[in-house]
Amino acid sequence: MMREGAGRKTSYCPELHETIIANIKRGCFLHVAAEAAGITFRTFRRWIVDAETRGEESPYYQLYLDVQQAKAETRMLAESRVYKENPLAWLRLGPGRTTDEKEGWTDKEGETTKAKSDNTIVVFEEVAKTKGAQGA
Repeated sequence: MMREGAGRKTSYCPELHETIIANIKRGCFLHVAAEAAGITFRTFRRWIVDAETRGEESPYYQLYLDVQQAKAETRMLAESRVYKENPLAWLRLGPGRTTDEKEGWTDKEGETTKAKSDNTIVVFEEVAKTKGAQGA
């Protein structure tokens, strides 16, 4: 166990770190991953905020980095599955949506414009052709 400054001992240890990351990779939300590992979400969040604030000086910085990577890997697997199993949903609800940061297949309100709708249909048809050619 590590000591947090002059305060009480922390329950943070390599085994807890690995359990939290494994839980996230299984698809758990962060609060569930932390609680299933035996700590409160409040404690977990405090560790993550410490890492975000102090950066590499934080004893939780590697946990923070590993959590970000585990979240990205888990999301990638989920998005890949939707892309393979339901490409239209992937286009309409996934990364094809327009956001403040990027142009997508829909307008900001989520309704497709005529041109974007036509593009979505063309892309969907191409994805369907590719799936058919792969024997899916």
